[in-house]
Amino acid sequence: MQQASGNPQLINEKTEDGTRQRPPRVVAQERPPADHEEALRRWRKARQRFTAVLTEAKKALADLQQIHNLLAAIAKGQAAIAQVEAEIASLQPTVSRAEDVAQAATLIHQKQQRLLETSERNAAGALHSRPGFLSRVFRTTTYRAWQAEHGAVLTTLTDARNLFAASKKVVDAKISEHSRLAADFERLRKTQARETSALDQDKQRYVSLVHQYPGTPISEEFFELRHADKQITAPWLDKKTARLRNDVFEAGMALHRAFVDGAAQPIRHNLNALIDGFGTRSLGSEEKDALIPHLWSTLFLLVPVVSTTFASVSRMFPKIGPEEFGWLLVDEAGQALPQAAVGALIRTKRAIVVGDPIQIEPVVVLPDQLTEAMCHQFGVDPVIYSPPGASVQTLADSATEYYGTFETKLGMREVGVPLLVHRRCEEPMFGLSNAIAYENLMVQARTAKTSAIRNVLGPSRWVDVEGHGQEKWCQQEGQVLLGLLRQLRQQDITPDFYIVTPFVVVQDRMREMLRTSGLLDGWVENPFAWVYERVGTVHTVQGREAEAVFFILGAPNAEQRGARGWAGGRPNLLNVAVTRAKEAVYVIGNRALWKSAGVFQSLDEFLP
Repeated sequence: MQQASGNPQLINEKTEDGTRQRPPRVVAQERPPADHEEALRRWRKARQRFTAVLTEAKKALADLQQIHNLLAAIAKGQAAIAQVEAEIASLQPTVSRAEDVAQAATLIHQKQQRLLETSERNAAGALHSRPGFLSRVFRTTTYRAWQAEHGAVLTTLTDARNLFAASKKVVDAKISEHSRLAADFERLRKTQARETSALDQDKQRYVSLVHQYPGTPISEEFFELRHADKQITAPWLDKKTARLRNDVFEAGMALHRAFVDGAAQPIRHNLNALIDGFGTRSLGSEEKDALIPHLWSTLFLLVPVVSTTFASVSRMFPKIGPEEFGWLLVDEAGQALPQAAVGALIRTKRAIVVGDPIQIEPVVVLPDQLTEAMCHQFGVDPVIYSPPGASVQTLADSATEYYGTFETKLGMREVGVPLLVHRRCEEPMFGLSNAIAYENLMVQARTAKTSAIRNVLGPSRWVDVEGHGQEKWCQQEGQVLLGLLRQLRQQDITPDFYIVTPFVVVQDRMREMLRTSGLLDGWVENPFAWVYERVGTVHTVQGREAEAVFFILGAPNAEQRGARGWAGGRPNLLNVAVTRAKEAVYVIGNRALWKSAGVFQSLDEFLP
């Protein structure tokens, strides 16, 4: 920071010829700007580069968004065309029937017109043959005969005119009905043509874009994939987009560094002020304390992530108010008490919560009956909010708007943004965990690797030991473990393994046995520290991994079924124990007693 501020940093170094000055190695390696002017030049260059790659990345994201929109438009267009085609299919027979009826009405009307014309000619002829004046005066027989005939002709003419008028109304109505239906039919045909043309254009645009970003969209074809293939796919992230994302990240880091170089002096002053206030958690006055969030923001410019525990948040950030930090990342959230995270969550705008409720649950020292009574006293549902059943992870899963739904033996389970692809464990650890905890929904994506420990001890197995002991410790199980470890020591195998157990007493006795055996002397650098780092209860190893795991069961007496039932009553403990092992797991304990302890029945089925 001093160098970037324009204060050259040099140290004296003794040489054969005397003493020479050189920059500190960190300065030489980081190559800070020589002065503030150079820092500003670097800033302008970095900003230009970042703007360019960000524009390119945004273009790609816009294309991907268009692919998404086109998929929706294509589906909508296909549905619209199907609807129009259904209406056309339904209307076409009606139009045909209306046309036939109109034609029939027209024929009847034409017939009535001919009859009317005939009647009119007859009436004209009859009138033309009327007798003379004297016949009409004296009403002769000829006149009376004509008069009767003429009356009949007029009646026929009147009837013909009435029938003609009626048929005219009918034919007009039928033709009008047919015209209306034909217009509707033509409108549907035009709509079909328009929708088909738009759909063809959308499909062409879609094909063109997908060719540029292959394999990325969540389309109907994606949902037709097998479960495993869907899970290992990264939708919307093809090679081109991934490269652009990486370019933006690299350019962003370069821009970030250029900003730090350009603002080195005020950043250094802020950091000094923050460090000065660490001891008292205060800068001396309320006015100065109001600057503490900004001082922390300065630190975050240089250190993106600050790690702490929930218990330390109130002491570490006493002057940080609600939503003054940007992000909170919670790891192993399935093991965290819900109330423990409140202080950290209040202080941040957004949170990413990562954990697995099917691994180790939160540790609660109060009896379940007491916590349930306290919850009921304050009107809180203990099933939702009370540990150990509830954790930071379960509450985050229930709060997130993005989640997956899975069917389990106990009903439907909602999981926020589930990660089902597994890359740590070889079989049988993967298969066992998948069966007891994840309804066989996990997908194996791990490539096979060699294992020096497995080469010496053989494949994963259950070493059956029928022993006895006080409390839950079995001396014979410890001796069996020492025998296996001696085989590894003799072959000079690197001790990359954990020794885990469900019970604290077994942990303590196993540590003592290893220390007093002398087996670790010369095999590990610090035997005393090693046993505390590598030997423990299952609860202490969550989040860790090793080449192999030795699982010491303990509880060797028949009457200790309660302890065994506690360990196997839920899948969490066994799930964590076996999935710490990448290559092999060796279970040591009484098989006949343990295989009936809940989920340990599955362990019996998976291990030879």
